[in-house]
Amino acid sequence: MENESQDPQVLVDKVERFTKNTIEILKLKSKDKLVSFSSTLILYFIFIITIFFLMLMVNFAMALWLGVYFHHFLFGFLVVGLFYLIVGLIVVVFMSTIKRKVSDFIIQKLS
Repeated sequence: MENESQDPQVLVDKVERFTKNTIEILKLKSKDKLVSFSSTLILYFIFIITIFFLMLMVNFAMALWLGVYFHHFLFGFLVVGLFYLIVGLIVVVFMSTIKRKVSDFIIQKLS
């Protein structure tokens, strides 16, 4: 028994199997993380597209309603446009914070 464990070829074979198994486990873990991240990304994409179309319809309705309120449709669209200009400026001001939070979210999902 001791002679068998001292045989270098047996040790090499064991190390080789161990290495192959470790690599296979790492591949499977990587695939699992990739599939999990991809499915989450696809779901968020579908959610964002749905919210986009919802917001588009709500914005048209709000612009038309404000147009009726101001007695001119142009003013309704102008008010909605100004609202999004203000939102855009706020996003530009806080861009680094938003970027960091998105990066942290992606890193958290990948780890």
